[in-house]
Amino acid sequence: MIITKSKDGLGMVEIDIQQEEPSDAEKRFNSQVNYIIIEKLWKYMHPHEDIQNLYELLDINKNAYSRIRTANEFQQVDLEKRWNRKNSPISSMGLSREIMTGQVMMEIDGIKWEEWDKYIRYRYEEKEEEDKKGKEDKKKRIRYMQNFNRKLHEVFRELTINKSDKRDIAKLFYFFTYGRAVNADIDDIEMLELKDSLNNVNVEKMKICDMELKKEVCRLLREKYKQLNIIVGYQEL
Repeated sequence: MIITKSKDGLGMVEIDIQQEEPSDAEKRFNSQVNYIIIEKLWKYMHPHEDIQNLYELLDINKNAYSRIRTANEFQQVDLEKRWNRKNSPISSMGLSREIMTGQVMMEIDGIKWEEWDKYIRYRYEEKEEEDKKGKEDKKKRIRYMQNFNRKLHEVFRELTINKSDKRDIAKLFYFFTYGRAVNADIDDIEMLELKDSLNNVNVEKMKICDMELKKEVCRLLREKYKQLNIIVGYQEL
């Protein structure tokens, strides 16, 4: 980041302030949080689908995804290398390189870093010590994780399709809804939205809507069809 400031009123000087690079431990933690959010939102939106579909979507196998979530220090997944692959699935989701490689943590409204830290410790680290702890301690951890998940689901329930919503979680919601990044194919966005809208209108909805609205939509569809048909015919010559 470059900051320009006056020096004793005699002119301007530039000061280059470099952001501190996160440590390996911070990157592992950030990746844990980010990929847990990705997995949890996908499961929330696709409750009856096999989680394997998510792994295939991201081109990350089950074992590798588990190593990211548990912050395995000895078999770390090189997310930078995956990001830099040609047509990398993790770089096509609409989320930044910093998010997908663990440089920064995805922010969720109302959930603090400390809460994520506690959730991850309860879910992964302290789980290994479960046999050494009493039943009350185990119940405490389970209650915390359940409450944490409820809090996360409350955020998910509030999500809507809104291209002007710049939050990472909103971009992820858009991607899981349409299968493409919110900023992808920007020249095609109006046509893509039209296609999505037409796919979502069923016969029953057409039957019950206002008659004047039906006529107006018919007129517009005929007009746009003529225009599009001419363009497609010309471009296919």
